[in-house]
Amino acid sequence: MKYGKLPVLLVAMMLCITFSVQTGMCTEEEETPLQKLLLRLKPAVVLIYSNIQAQVTIQLEGSRKTFNADPMGSAGTGFLISSDGYLVTNGHVVADYHESNEKRLEQQFFIMVLQKHFVPQSDKSGRPLTDQEKQQLLIQLFTQLRPAATIVIKKDLHVLLSNGEAYPAEIKQYSPPISPMTGKISIPGAEQKVETGKDVAILKIEGRDLPTVMFGDSGRLQLGEPVYVIGYPAVVFSHDYLSKKTQLDSTVTRGHVSGSKLDVKGTPVIQTDASLTWGNSGGPAFNSKGEVIGIATFISISQTLGAQQAIQGFNFLVPGNTAKEFVRASGVDLSAESLFNKLWYEAIELYAEPDYRKALSKIDEVNRLMPNQPDVRKLQLAAQEKLSTQKDGFPLLPLLIALAGALLIGGIVYYVLRTRGRKPAVPSAPVPEAKTAIPAGSLRCDEGPLAGHSFTIGAAGVKIGRDPAKNQVVIENDGVSREHAWIGMENGRMMVKDLNSLNGTYLNSTESDRIKSEALKDGDVIILGKGRFGAFTYRAG
Repeated sequence: MKYGKLPVLLVAMMLCITFSVQTGMCTEEEETPLQKLLLRLKPAVVLIYSNIQAQVTIQLEGSRKTFNADPMGSAGTGFLISSDGYLVTNGHVVADYHESNEKRLEQQFFIMVLQKHFVPQSDKSGRPLTDQEKQQLLIQLFTQLRPAATIVIKKDLHVLLSNGEAYPAEIKQYSPPISPMTGKISIPGAEQKVETGKDVAILKIEGRDLPTVMFGDSGRLQLGEPVYVIGYPAVVFSHDYLSKKTQLDSTVTRGHVSGSKLDVKGTPVIQTDASLTWGNSGGPAFNSKGEVIGIATFISISQTLGAQQAIQGFNFLVPGNTAKEFVRASGVDLSAESLFNKLWYEAIELYAEPDYRKALSKIDEVNRLMPNQPDVRKLQLAAQEKLSTQKDGFPLLPLLIALAGALLIGGIVYYVLRTRGRKPAVPSAPVPEAKTAIPAGSLRCDEGPLAGHSFTIGAAGVKIGRDPAKNQVVIENDGVSREHAWIGMENGRMMVKDLNSLNGTYLNSTESDRIKSEALKDGDVIILGKGRFGAFTYRAG
């Protein structure tokens, strides 16, 4: 293309526009494929916890006395595989709850009561007893008191979704934990059988439209292949320095397939260098396609100063194909589509396009199925933040390109006409008539931090929100969005518009639907959020 004698400024503008369009120059950060993948997977990962209590009644010299034993609890991770509530975890996560372990629990609770209430710390002279002496006394008491004792156990098993909703669970399929010690373990008056299994359990909760993940083929795994493990490691879940508000935002660790091994009974296990620790047990391990290829089962530990320490980099997974044996036995239907997945995946793609307005609309649908899910909320806030930097949802860059293009075309036309010795005709324009000023309205705050204050609605309107830099009326409350609502004249009518706020804007009543844009009448009440974080009465004139 020849530019001839076009002014240098116009040529520069043309090059700038061409470069912007061809390169898709954009200041927005694009979502990477891995980020999108992990966002899809995380909502289906759940926390599993059991609580077991016992009352121990012991016969003592003609009378019976009942003791409340200290409760036992355990927690681990699991993942949903069907939208109606089937999920997978480790056998050892729910071992204490499973009925096959009740005899063991009875003996454990009985011994705990004996140690707490019957075994002294010192003899009659005040001399501290040695550990061996305490053990001998414990065996004597066990042999003497256990036959006449009664033990009543109460067990609870719950699944906690990532949005905080708790469901009681039942075990549909169960395999004991992997154990190096098998056979019978005996103490006087009691005998316990220890088995080793494949460490898989299938649970069921009563839910619907739940998020799910799917299995892949663990038999196709290659050495060095990436592995992503999602779960609730105890060190993070109960960390003193972390807020309880983010407890249920699951943790992702990354590693690789580092080996293929056999456990003590000869069943295959997958070795990985992905970081795992207590609490990760039962958590899903995904391949780069987002398919479950393993379940976190056991880690490597060492004894340091009498305490167990995890040795990172040498951890193990139950293969996904092993877990699928138990899934088939449970009769779960894996073909049913998850409505949550469908809507959530669409929201993620819309955000990535980016089409933030449509993404927010889709997120509203997701929230109706599963409110307060951490990743959904994060994406919603991110989309609102992105949208707030655009004018009515129209990206700034295309607007600038269009404006520069119009200036360029006008400049070229003017240049061509001028070089031909002709001047463009300048049409005369009528003098505009003076417009009558629109009477200003006002807002009076009746509820919220600004109660009792009044605000004039100027020609540009009034914006209400949490950000002092962007609003004329500022409400410092987390329930109010950074830019929540706008009130002003539009096409001759006083209007109220919701600015894609998180908690919505309501007119006159929170029982009605949240508004998008509505005309105001004198006396109408504008309400910020169902929590009524602020309420303003509109007065005309």
